[in-house]
Amino acid sequence: MNKLFFVDFEASSLMGYPIQIGWAELDLDKMSVFSDSILIRPVDFWADQEDLWSDNAEAMHGLSMDKLKSEGVDVVEVCRRVDSTFDDAIAYSDNASYDGRWADMMYQESGYKKAWRCEDVRSLFKDVDTVILRNSFIRAKERAPEYHRADQDAARLAWAWFYVLHGGG
Repeated sequence: MNKLFFVDFEASSLMGYPIQIGWAELDLDKMSVFSDSILIRPVDFWADQEDLWSDNAEAMHGLSMDKLKSEGVDVVEVCRRVDSTFDDAIAYSDNASYDGRWADMMYQESGYKKAWRCEDVRSLFKDVDTVILRNSFIRAKERAPEYHRADQDAARLAWAWFYVLHGGG
């Protein structure tokens, strides 16, 4: 299988904890993109720290604490599912410093050893002509138009790379 993975997290705040992980899988053999996400039920230790929750962040991503507590998945199950999807691949992120930290926080809390690596998507895009890159992101936004939805944010990166491979459109 010849696949690339892209990952994005939504969080309780910039200095907070992960509340949603989304990913997109670009299958280079089929030239298709599949995306998915999981709401993360905050562990008690995270949720008890009220200063880690931002009303501004909630307004952006639209995920309330009540929704996370009722529909979120336990971090152990989230890590198991993500590892079974990513295996030991690289997952590209548009902000690897934040997304990597939130992934590490989630895995540390779960007791799981993370098998995959989070790397900055700019390492993929660094040698791409700027016009092709701009056009690729314009087209990608048509495929994944919603912002601050982890699966859509990851899918937009995957579609952008898809279009880069096709000359920007």
